[in-house]
Amino acid sequence: IDANDLVEIIKNQLSANPNLKVIIALTKDPIYGHGYDTFKAREIAKRKAAIEDLKTAAAERVVAYHPIGFPGRPLNLVTNALIVDDMWAMIGSSTFRRRGFTFDGAVDIVCFDKNITDGFSTSIRNLRKSLMSIHLNIQTQAGQFPDPNAVRIHDMHQAFATVKDLLSRGGAGVLEDLWDGSLPGTTPIAPAAFPADDIADPDGRAFNTVSASLYAF
Repeated sequence: IDANDLVEIIKNQLSANPNLKVIIALTKDPIYGHGYDTFKAREIAKRKAAIEDLKTAAAERVVAYHPIGFPGRPLNLVTNALIVDDMWAMIGSSTFRRRGFTFDGAVDIVCFDKNITDGFSTSIRNLRKSLMSIHLNIQTQAGQFPDPNAVRIHDMHQAFATVKDLLSRGGAGVLEDLWDGSLPGTTPIAPAAFPADDIADPDGRAFNTVSASLYAF
């Protein structure tokens, strides 16, 4: 196993820790330039395979979704955030793939907070709740009863249950299930047409110049 395989690391942690739960929010349609349809199809397929691989370790403790930013329109996630146990957070432009952590330039900030409330970092928990409130469209105004989900997401385990419940009901107009890349009236791109790993996702360790030149031609 590659020591840098993050999917495998999380999968092993799911197997080792029966209390661990994973919530993954993803941009629905990766942004690629014109002519790179096979590259995009490859990424969507590999993304789906990675989520399914995580679920082999703990199907009931992994959820993945696409947030909806406007009715009928998915939200594009430009900045990535990783939050662990409401105690540690990393925010920046690194992407969860081999190229994102090696080849491409990115800037990330790691955060923690010594101000502890109920055993958790106050600001890190507030950051998670703020992000989840956006994705789940939680809106509570002063002087009104709070949205029930605003109360549920305060606790990490209930936050997971909230996302899972919404997905089980079709997303309630704020979330979408993981997309497989298919579009009505179009023929899916076959995996046989996907570019090889050393062409589509190079990081300077295994790059075939001849194949790249032929593909570009």
